[in-house]
This record gives sequence, structure tokens and C-alpha cells, in this order.
Amino acid sequence: MGFPGRSSVSRARRLLQFSITLLRQFRQDRCLGVAASLSYTTLLSLVPLLAVMFSVLAAFPVFDAMVDKIQDYIFKNFVPASGEVIQSYFADFTEQARRLTGPGIFFLVVVALMLMHSIDEAINDIWRVRTPRSWPAKFVVYWSVLTLGPLLLAVSIAATSFLVSLPVVSNIDSVMAGASSWVLSLMPFFSTLVALTLLYVLVPNRRIKLRHGLGGAVVAALMFELAKHSFTLYVTNVPTYATIYGALAVIPLFLVWIYVSWAMVLLGAEISYCLTLSVERSRVGGAPEPLAPLVAAYRILGHLWRSQQQGESLSEERLLKLEPGLDREGLATVMGILEKEKYVLMVSEAEWVLVRDVGEITLADLYNAMQHMIAGVPELPGREDPWNRALHEILHDAEEKLDDTLRIPLKELYQSVDTRLKAQT
Repeated sequence: MGFPGRSSVSRARRLLQFSITLLRQFRQDRCLGVAASLSYTTLLSLVPLLAVMFSVLAAFPVFDAMVDKIQDYIFKNFVPASGEVIQSYFADFTEQARRLTGPGIFFLVVVALMLMHSIDEAINDIWRVRTPRSWPAKFVVYWSVLTLGPLLLAVSIAATSFLVSLPVVSNIDSVMAGASSWVLSLMPFFSTLVALTLLYVLVPNRRIKLRHGLGGAVVAALMFELAKHSFTLYVTNVPTYATIYGALAVIPLFLVWIYVSWAMVLLGAEISYCLTLSVERSRVGGAPEPLAPLVAAYRILGHLWRSQQQGESLSEERLLKLEPGLDREGLATVMGILEKEKYVLMVSEAEWVLVRDVGEITLADLYNAMQHMIAGVPELPGREDPWNRALHEILHDAEEKLDDTLRIPLKELYQSVDTRLKAQT
């Protein structure tokens, strides 16, 4: 019997570390709470969103007849069990909404945009994006989704219907007909996959590699299909909600399904984020050491100081290249502290500049700013105890001496390095 190779053990260890990181990030970002919030927002915004999207289609006579087909496609493939009942309700609601006048239509658009804004914030929070897009840029993105989304869906459904209706397709033998039916049955999965990939790659206000967005989308889309069939099986075989709520059972069931769907979408986003994080950490050789935040802050301010001499800013991507020992999560943490201390400022999308004179910032200031991330003097319980009191006095004196030693402006350190480098050349 052979033993597993070192490479397989290493892959298993990396997979375990990735899973632990994923679960920690999912819990730390409170994704289940965010999913609940998005479910409530979706329930309030779904009718306005559908009304606006179908109104866009109605503006094009060639697609006017596609509205019913799109409704059938959405509710049959993405809402399990009670999709037909929900569809009839939403068809009535959207029909009433489309009869509204100017102010009512404006209200529908605002509510639909609010849902998109909530989704935008949730995804950007997962990716640790500190500066969101400007409102004009957001409006362009949201309006593109509202207008181009239904048009692309209508075109895809129309193209599929056209291909199926071709004589060359309709007259094929039973084997090819079965294959064609199988391909068509995969359309909902690929629709979900494309939508989630675009969500994970385009919504965060930073560059996301396509393969990382696709990785999270594949897992989320597979989970969505599995959950859809499991949910249908549960509802049809365990009629608990129907027994309690009767004819109103579709409402809590629909709300539960929305919640489950958002939880899977957010999990896919976390997978995309953790894929990026794991690649960066493997590049830098693992998680940073305990003193990394202070060292990183010191070096980042130095890079920004040098760029300031040339009248330039530094992007997050450039900072990561300058500091290969720092991953994206660590950079976001350090930049957040420096921004809070008003040492740096983001002037555009992921572009940073120095806003304080490094001649006025001492190493002690930087140490104190980062102190909560560094193992400093411990808090000792029971200082009335003679042993603890004696230890506290020694540690307190050591901290005061360290503070005096660190009272050197950062500019002196940076200039001394430049002087030494010039002397060597």
C-alpha cells in the first residue's frame, strides 16, 4: 500500500487553510445578517425592479411580446416550488405599477436603485473596498443593469427559441432531441453563472481577476441549483408551512428562499475574495508576522513620501508590488488606520497620497497609532498584588523609555536612508 505523496498532503493542507479562512471571513463579515437585510430590501424592491425592467422591454416593440416569456423563465427556473403562484402575484403587481404616472415611476426607479445600492455595498464590504464609486459612476452602472440586463435576457431567450424552431433542429432524431433538451436544461445554470461572475468581477471598486470571480461564481451557481432542487423536495414532502399558513404559505416560503439565495451569493463573493487572498499570501510566504502592521505603515509612508517628491500618488496595486511581504487584507487594515490618523488620503479610485508632513510624524506617533495591533505591555490583573505591581512598574518604565527612543521624525529616517544610498553609488 502506498502513502500519499507530499504534494497531495500539501494540497490538502492548503484546502483546509482555505476553508478555515473562508469560514472566518464569512462569519467576520456577518454574511448571514447581511443576507437577511438584503432579503428584506429585495422583498420591498422586487416589484419596482421588475416593473422598471419590463417597462424597458416594452419600449422596444420587437421585445414587447417577450415579457411573458421572460417572467416564465425567471420564476420557473429561479423560484422553486411555488413559482407559479408567486409569478401570478408579481404579474398583477407589476401590471398595476406600470400604470403609474410620472412621480410614481420616479419612485419605482428610486426603489430599484436602492436595492442595487445595497447589493453594491455588501459586495464592496466583502472586498474591503474603503472608497466607493462616485454617485455618477454608480448611477451609470445601475442604469446599465436596469436597461441592458432585460435586453440581453430577451435576446438570449429569443435566440434560443429561434434555434429550437429551426427545421434542421426540430426534425432531428430522438438522440439529438434528448441532447438538445439537456443543453436547454442547463441554461438556468449558465445564466446564474454568468450573472454571478459579472457581479463578483464588476461590482467591487477594484480590479478582480476573472478566474477568481469565476471560481466563486461556479461554486455559488452549483449550490444554487442544489438548493433549488432540495428546497422543492422539502416543500413538496414536508407541508409544514402549508399546514400553518394555508393559502398564505407562499409568502414565508418565498422570503426564506430569497434569504437562502442571498446567503449563497455572499458565500460565492467570499470564495472569490479568499481566492485572491490565498494567492497573495502564497506569494508573500504566508500570514504576516505580529510586527508587520508597524513595519508596513512605516514603509508605506516612506513610499508615499518619495512619490510626493515627484508630485505623484500611489495606487493600491503599486503599493502591493512595492511591498511583496504585504497582502491585500493587511494593506487595507494599515491604510484604514493611517487614514483615520489623517496621515494619508484616497484622492481617487484606490489612489493614495500623503497629507501630513513626515517631518512632523515621529516613530512614536506611528507606534502609538498601530499599538492595538502590536503585542505591547499587557494589562495585569490585581495590581495590588506585590508581584504584579513590581512587574507593572518595570514594564511601564520600559514603555516610557521606548517612547522617548522613538521620538524621531520619520523624515529623518527616510532622508538618512537616501543619503546612505547616494553615498554607496
